[in-house]
Amino acid sequence: MKRISKIFLLTVSIYLSFMFVFQITVNAKSINPNSTKILIIVNSLDEFDPSLADAFEGLYDVMSYNDMNYKGIQSYGAYAVPVEIAKSDIRLKNTLRKEYLKNDSIVYLYGKLTISDYKKALGIDKFGAYVNIYDEYNMIPNKAFMSFGSEQEDTYIENVISSSGSQTGEYIIASFANEIYIGTNADFITVSINNFCNTLIMPMATIVASGYDYRTYATPTAFINMDYLLYKDNAETDPNYDYFAVKSNVTAEGALCSSISTKHSLPYTSDEMIDYGPGDITNAGSISVSIGLGTDWGGGSLSYSFDVGGSPSIDATYSASSDYCNWDITRSYNGDLRDTLFILSSSWASTGTYAAVDVAFKGQFLYPSVAWSTVQIRYDY
Repeated sequence: MKRISKIFLLTVSIYLSFMFVFQITVNAKSINPNSTKILIIVNSLDEFDPSLADAFEGLYDVMSYNDMNYKGIQSYGAYAVPVEIAKSDIRLKNTLRKEYLKNDSIVYLYGKLTISDYKKALGIDKFGAYVNIYDEYNMIPNKAFMSFGSEQEDTYIENVISSSGSQTGEYIIASFANEIYIGTNADFITVSINNFCNTLIMPMATIVASGYDYRTYATPTAFINMDYLLYKDNAETDPNYDYFAVKSNVTAEGALCSSISTKHSLPYTSDEMIDYGPGDITNAGSISVSIGLGTDWGGGSLSYSFDVGGSPSIDATYSASSDYCNWDITRSYNGDLRDTLFILSSSWASTGTYAAVDVAFKGQFLYPSVAWSTVQIRYDY
């Protein structure tokens, strides 16, 4: 009996040792070293700035299209590809589509492209993000699919667009929106790798809840960034309207900034803008905002506060008849708006089950300026 027990224990020990080694082997094979890296495909290696290696060494690989190794481009966490190559090379297009859909890899397309171009290049039917809808208590009672207006999808020229198959991550839509500095492929690559690696290493400094960072660049390192939170009033009992608010977070990064402008407007005449905040402020410091979410049918309010340095001034212009609010933020004498978060909000009554608001933003750096950039935000809820 003792001998049988010893044989049994020895057998179990060997089996467990084998399973342990087998499990280590399987786990080692399942960990792909490329899953946390971005593959940058370039027309020519001359387009790539090797100084990026100083900040992001080990987080990217670079491949010239002329030396394309199709078997070696699988299972990367992200890809940055010139849009014209992605559209014309069927083999590459199929690989990107597979990685996008099956592995949830982020695909950055760069050059001059629209959202429709992005969809065609990857062979996908819809473009957007599944995002949270908050209530006045900052709870998350619902989710919605955020998309964009047809005008934006078909006609707005961007320089970098990213997404992934799950459409649930943090993405970017960026352009060089000024007449002086229009950007090059090298700049667009810099934007892509910085966005992927900074998101991988640490969260963005501003609140990202829309699923996208929207950026307009004055230079490869100076830009205006906009993202936002969407709120829905769940307390109202109005049979004809649903009530929403959008809180847009706007910052200037990378260079001295003297002014920022933001505008919220409603594209549908059947919707009605209700409230906005903040209002006019001179020598701003600590800013408190409270806007109504509902009407006589009940509903709550959205309240928050934020601090800014440098004592800037905010000039708010509101039109109930035209359903828009515009904020012009200017620095004080010798002040600087750089690295300062401004949270600008409006609320509106929406008909049907389709919420829509357009958010535009621009800025003036020391040199040069950034022109208006508009985001046509659409929610099917």
